[in-house]
Amino acid sequence: MNIIHKSKTHNQLLDAFKFLAAFAVMHLHTTLGNVGEEWSTVIRLACRWAVPFFFISAGYYLGQKHQTSKISLSTITANLVNLIGIFIVANITYLILSLGSGYIWFTNDVKYLFVGTFWHLWFLGSMIFAYLLIWFIDEVLGRATLYACGIMTLLSCIIVAIATTHLPVKINYDELPRFTSGFAFMVLGMILSKVNIFRINKSFSLSFVLLSIACIFAEVYGYHLGNALNSDLEMSVGIAMLAVSLFIVSQAFSIRENIFSTIGKRYALFIYLYHVFVFKMMIKCFAILKVNPAPLYIFFPIFALTILLGTVYLLETKFGRVF
Repeated sequence: MNIIHKSKTHNQLLDAFKFLAAFAVMHLHTTLGNVGEEWSTVIRLACRWAVPFFFISAGYYLGQKHQTSKISLSTITANLVNLIGIFIVANITYLILSLGSGYIWFTNDVKYLFVGTFWHLWFLGSMIFAYLLIWFIDEVLGRATLYACGIMTLLSCIIVAIATTHLPVKINYDELPRFTSGFAFMVLGMILSKVNIFRINKSFSLSFVLLSIACIFAEVYGYHLGNALNSDLEMSVGIAMLAVSLFIVSQAFSIRENIFSTIGKRYALFIYLYHVFVFKMMIKCFAILKVNPAPLYIFFPIFALTILLGTVYLLETKFGRVF
């Protein structure tokens, strides 16, 4: 494999994809209204690539930074401090929301110190865990063992997700398998950092995206022997392929800075963390107004995105220290 050197210019397309990924996640966390079961399934499956994409991106740049050196704890300290700080603030925010609304998602269990006080905060805990596990394996066992562990973990996650969705098994993908998928995709990103993506044929990268989408629907239809689609599938070979292929596209092509890349660079994580909070507030407002929100559910991501961008802009410009 050719070794790729870090680009001197900032990747604006990757930032735009981060914005798209954050927006895609919003569609996974809201009822899509009256669009019908099949369209709802299509939309959700089309958005499953988003969270793996974030992990792959983090792993890719970690791998670039440590192409020829071991990953030391000191080199990831800044990432860990930043993530832990964000994790604490987000958990406090959602703890207040939970107590205020009466919707208590977490229970008196130590695991919630890692997965958070609300169901979507597992992403942060998973990334913190992934950084630590990657450092430990790379430091103690070496890079080859790290790659092997990452690939085996990814395959295990895919198998468990498929079994959980389509077979009467007691393993729950939403718990340990999903939590460890962050480690798997970050290692996958590190492996991709060894490939000269800039030299990959652009037509091939786009064809890879189409092949990944086809694989997703072939898997889902195949599991059900031609019956209805199933949007509960969180991970599969096709979903992993789509995340990888879209990441390759984000590296193989280039664009100029634009509003989407700016939002992705600065606010993608904020959108991911706090869109659920906005969703809950919107539903509360509709309840107070005694308005049925069902016909508007499909527009919730757009409404919430507008509110979030207005809020984060106000925080950044008027309350810099809070931001």
